[in-house]
Amino acid sequence: MNNFNIYGFPSDQMFVFRKQVIKKYKKYFTLAIKINQMILKNIESLKFLKTSKDAIIGSLFCKCITSFQTVILLLSFGLPNEAEVVLRSLLEATFILMACCNDDTYIEEYKKSHLYQRYDTLRKILNYLKKIH
Repeated sequence: MNNFNIYGFPSDQMFVFRKQVIKKYKKYFTLAIKINQMILKNIESLKFLKTSKDAIIGSLFCKCITSFQTVILLLSFGLPNEAEVVLRSLLEATFILMACCNDDTYIEEYKKSHLYQRYDTLRKILNYLKKIH
């Protein structure tokens, strides 16, 4: 029995498999790593946190970066279905990011929507706590 059957994806065998995947798709992984390095190299030149709009845009941008890195990792471990889920999330965040950058009315609606979701979640928690006490 190999150690993948015992430990699953955290097994040592997965790191051997990962190297094989990266070697097989080297040109794609090389491109993805170069894009990631370019983003990380230039991220400090971006000026965020002057306004709430900047904070939202910065937060969405960070979500896009981490999602991109997550897709690279998932694909390198041979998990394309899981990578697709994260990629869809990345695309959604990118659309929202672009809308927030280009349309001040959209960003105001986005803030209201986010605040409503937080309020609604808090309301549900409080109602649940009332029921159990």
